[in-house]
Amino acid sequence: MGAFKVEQISSDKELCLDLDKRLTAFEISRILYDCFDEGVDYITVCGHKIPYVVCSGRFVFLLIAQVTYLGNPHPIYKKRIQLKNWYIDAIIETNKMYKGCDQRFIGIYRYKDNIVFVDYDKTRYLNGRMHNSSAHVYTNDLFQAMEHGIFSKIDFFGNKITTISKDYFKRYILDDFTGNILIGNVENEIVNCVSSFNANSGLFNKTITVEEAISEMYKENYSQRKQSEWPGFFLQYKYEKFLNEEGLLGVMLPLKNKNKASKHLDFDLYFPKGNFYGDLKSSDISEKSTMLNDAANVSMEINDFGKLWYIIYCHDTKYNKDEYKSGPNRRIVAIRKFDPFYKLGNDNSYGQRLKTEVRYKEMYIIEINRINRHWIMDKMTSNFHQLNGGSLRNPKYSIKKDEFKNALVYFEKIR
Repeated sequence: MGAFKVEQISSDKELCLDLDKRLTAFEISRILYDCFDEGVDYITVCGHKIPYVVCSGRFVFLLIAQVTYLGNPHPIYKKRIQLKNWYIDAIIETNKMYKGCDQRFIGIYRYKDNIVFVDYDKTRYLNGRMHNSSAHVYTNDLFQAMEHGIFSKIDFFGNKITTISKDYFKRYILDDFTGNILIGNVENEIVNCVSSFNANSGLFNKTITVEEAISEMYKENYSQRKQSEWPGFFLQYKYEKFLNEEGLLGVMLPLKNKNKASKHLDFDLYFPKGNFYGDLKSSDISEKSTMLNDAANVSMEINDFGKLWYIIYCHDTKYNKDEYKSGPNRRIVAIRKFDPFYKLGNDNSYGQRLKTEVRYKEMYIIEINRINRHWIMDKMTSNFHQLNGGSLRNPKYSIKKDEFKNALVYFEKIR
């Protein structure tokens, strides 16, 4: 497998760097026998021995490949299932032989005594030619299966991938888990809440102007209605309104200063049933990273609660500087309709950086935990100041968007 050390996860969920080890055919068969209590048989199709199990009278063929590092120069947390170019022929032949059968693309990850299975949904390949290509899986995906038994996500390319711990694999196959399985019940409830917000809030794929947002926040007397970075605060406002109206505060609780004080946390959200924190972020889709919270608070939250969720909405953006070379910016004009004396004599305040319109196109839920934190967080420099030469601010972390893949829990995109 080469002499390149990459990320591995031990059975006690510790991350380390080590070589991949090649599984022999005997070792793969032994792993399958152990999972299915020796209820595994083999059939030769297209010149290849294929393991299968029988589920309620239906044959389920397991097209097995090992999960290994994708290869240099890819990051060492990026792994793959090497899909074989004969899989399509095997699917065609087994469908002829056994009516109503099923075939699964199954990857096996093993590091010492730790085993995790990966089920890569074959649907997207059935209408095209199968190439000798890779189905990608990340260290964090393996970790999520170890934490919750089963973890499923849709990746950035629309492919469904599911990771399953060894203890759950027999049940996963024989009970025919084919739905949108996510992680544990608490996390699944949060994801469903976010998905409902996306479907019903009217926020996605709609141009939102600074005038529209400020007017709505003023009419609702929202406390953060005058903020310069209005898209993020408008997003918070819409979430607070949605969660209150839908009675979902037991799933996601918006945090305000009065209920942050105990640990001086600066996060927007608390998930009561899961007892961990999160934050909403609004980001220009063209930016390569997204600013997070104070570094000390991020580290404390992960150490104390195990993880931190970021719900990040990315938008196409228009800026005030692209529309006006001089004169008052649109945000100040909008505020003065409600507050005529706002910043009189300072009409160009924040004018060059002001966003005038946003259109949300993508949304990510990412999880920072002890497995992936060292990859996806960069500390800001110590000379990070408030605007206009203001006071020194605490160091903050940012997340590189290229590293989202090793933290992804849920993803939606307007296509």
